[in-house]
Amino acid sequence: MTVTLSIPGRICLFGDKIDIAHKPVIAAAIDMFLHISASGSDGPEAAVFSRDLNHTECFTVGEEPDTCGYLKYVQAAAWLLRERLPGGFRMEVESEIPIGAGLSTSAALTVGVIMALDELFGLRMSRDEMAETAYRAEHDVCGISCGRMDQYAVAHGGVTFITTGDPASAEVLDIRELPVVVGDSAEPRHASDVLNRTRARLEDGDSIVLDAFSYLTRSSTCINIH
Repeated sequence: MTVTLSIPGRICLFGDKIDIAHKPVIAAAIDMFLHISASGSDGPEAAVFSRDLNHTECFTVGEEPDTCGYLKYVQAAAWLLRERLPGGFRMEVESEIPIGAGLSTSAALTVGVIMALDELFGLRMSRDEMAETAYRAEHDVCGISCGRMDQYAVAHGGVTFITTGDPASAEVLDIRELPVVVGDSAEPRHASDVLNRTRARLEDGDSIVLDAFSYLTRSSTCINIH
């Protein structure tokens, strides 16, 4: 059996970064995708090939993941699902979403891997469960200082109002078309640096960050209500 999936990237419409403080946000999936093909293997071994990186990573399902490199999210997701996976798998990944451009390639990869494993092994996970597992893979296992917006937006698709606290949830809004143009500055962006810097200022009680978070929270909530 082979499973093929296309997972969207996402943009933030209202509330960028405030999900790290568990505030509500509004996000939207975009029509650029990460493509995954997966099949089961006879033993516990897993192999993941990235066409974009021309690189293969191999590991054993159930072993503690190596949290370095772009494909670390695959190992982290498999680690969290290890007790539910009957065996290993082979996976191929190719992305038309630019890596490091702020369009959530990492969340698309992590959610996509979980969706592929769910379908491949009949795990019957809900969209929220997939999103939460992806968040835990990135935040808890890989140590990324992220919130829950990316994973829930990617897992649900469409335009979503996301409650990013614990427990988190996503409401898909009744918006069938939303023309948006996303510009590419062609400058590399390291999400972990931005997130760590923002979280540090938040924890230090920076009044500029606190005021901005408060304003964005009110805006996201009011937009959803109206």
